[in-house]
Amino acid sequence: MGNGIRAETWVNFLKRFGNIRICECYGATESNVSFINYVGKVGAVGREHFLHKMSSPYAIIRYDTEKEEPVRNSKGFCIEVPKGETGLLVGKIGKRTPFSGYANNKEQTEKKKLRDIFARGDLYFNSGDLLRIDSEGFVYFQDRIGDTFRSVDGTN
Repeated sequence: MGNGIRAETWVNFLKRFGNIRICECYGATESNVSFINYVGKVGAVGREHFLHKMSSPYAIIRYDTEKEEPVRNSKGFCIEVPKGETGLLVGKIGKRTPFSGYANNKEQTEKKKLRDIFARGDLYFNSGDLLRIDSEGFVYFQDRIGDTFRSVDGTN
């Protein structure tokens, strides 16, 4: 079980040690959305499933890495990326999918909240991660944005 093994490292590991079941996952202690690659697709951190998306609503939205902000349309709402395109993972904040925030740090907690994503007044958790979902629904970690660091090769 792991969190962030590179596809080429995964392949090399299997070549060296044989057909070992590897399950990757994606998530964070403060996050309200997570994924698990229970089928062992090399390189994926999870797989999209409509029941999962219904119980933990999330979206991958277009993100401008130069401006360091979500891209919004002429109405001021965010744009969900199509399958195969990389974007920012956001999780809807609600009763069943809360975001409690950071202990004794209201400023950082507020920074992680995004408002008016798809409708006026909606509220989403900014994961700070760029992900991609392929045509089969497999989810791939692409990059980390913001002021924290996440390594995909296990080093910090």
